[in-house]
Amino acid sequence: MKRIIYILTILIAFTLTSCGITDESKGRSAYKDYLSKNLKDPNSLIIYNEEVSKSGSQGLIFFYVDYGAKNELGGMGREKIKFETKDGVIWKVNDEFDVSYPDYK
Repeated sequence: MKRIIYILTILIAFTLTSCGITDESKGRSAYKDYLSKNLKDPNSLIIYNEEVSKSGSQGLIFFYVDYGAKNELGGMGREKIKFETKDGVIWKVNDEFDVSYPDYK
C-alpha cells in the first residue's frame, strides 16, 4: 500500500510540474522569432545576456536582450533591445508599439 501511495505521489508531482508552456517561454520564443525575421543573417544570432521581469497585475513580461548578429557587411554588431510581451505576443519593442500585435490601432 505504501508503495502505491509513493508511486501516485510521484506521478502527481510530475504531472503538476510539467503543465504546459509558460508565458515566459512563449515570450522568449516570440522575441527570437522577431529577431530571426528582422536580421540580415538569422543564423548568426548570439544572445549574450537576457534579463526577465514580470508585471504581476497586467501579465506583462519584459525581456531585456543583449544580442549580436552579422550585419549587411559581414561584421558582427551588438545591440541591447527591450521586448514587452503578453500571452506570448510581442506588444512593444524598445517602448514602441509593434504593429504585429493584434489589438494595435
